[in-house]
Amino acid sequence: MRAMVLSASERLEIRDIAKPVCGVNDALLKIKSVGICGTDVGIYAGRYEFNPNVILGHEFYAEVLEAGAEVTKVAVGDTVVSEASWGCGRCPACMQAKPSYCANPHMLGRTENGAMAEYIVVPAVILHKIKNDIGSLEAQAAVSVASALRALQRLGDVFQKNVIVIGPGFNGLVLSQILQLAGVRSWGMVGTPRSKDRLVIAERMGASFTAMTTAGYQENIRKEYPHGFDICVEASGSEEALKLAFELVSSGGSILQFGLAHKPFDGLRQYDFYRKELCMLGTKGGYGCYPQAVSLLEKGVVDIASLVSHTYQLEEMPKAFQSILARKENVIRGVLLF
Repeated sequence: MRAMVLSASERLEIRDIAKPVCGVNDALLKIKSVGICGTDVGIYAGRYEFNPNVILGHEFYAEVLEAGAEVTKVAVGDTVVSEASWGCGRCPACMQAKPSYCANPHMLGRTENGAMAEYIVVPAVILHKIKNDIGSLEAQAAVSVASALRALQRLGDVFQKNVIVIGPGFNGLVLSQILQLAGVRSWGMVGTPRSKDRLVIAERMGASFTAMTTAGYQENIRKEYPHGFDICVEASGSEEALKLAFELVSSGGSILQFGLAHKPFDGLRQYDFYRKELCMLGTKGGYGCYPQAVSLLEKGVVDIASLVSHTYQLEEMPKAFQSILARKENVIRGVLLF
């Protein structure tokens, strides 16, 4: 089969390799589409450790070609989406049924071969059936929708609260829709000037306001929301965005760290926690939220297709990753199609 192999940081190669073998608890899948996540780009750039010659890709949509002898969850012919990782089954977190905190997780596209190949074998337990009329562009986003739902779980009740999302990337735009479905009073989005097109999308999706980080933008936001926001979501992974969240959060409010940040944050003002009685939350992955994510995708209440800005064939992947990493194109969501 043809596969996109990460042989070294920033080096992708198309190789012909053997089709994987299905075990008794596994399913052999034919890949239909793979979403290019920011984590994939981070692995490609060398920000995460990865197994040598690993196949990238952890967000995908596929068809079951073979099910192992012990598999009952899926059957041949089913169309499925997959969780992005699973626990080792032996560490304290796994023994407490908390595999998202596993000390040695199996991660597609890092420790295990991912989905940027014609076929993949995964444990059937991490698969979820999805209707085959959803479409390749929408179904590949199940991990992102599940992650947004997990973030909502972490926040708790958001009904009638004012929310600002800082960072108009794909996941920020998905989470914004989930927050809207959960009944927030209003939500807005902040982005840099080069994110202008994405802010237009946010407005089309129902944002009460959008703002670009140009001169005077914070003062303009404060005029409209003088008491700040009940919830500030940092969705870009940048230190500047987290600092802005601390500036704009209201007394008694919450900050959600949704974006992936790799550098230590030096500007944390501890006094704000006392003065404002703040709550800061982390969120990781979509464990436990996949069935609901599939349901929302099947109902068509989360707009994914309009966020897919680029589609690719396997042969285009090396160039696509270089372009996304260098930010040469305004890629909101790139999808590999088979």
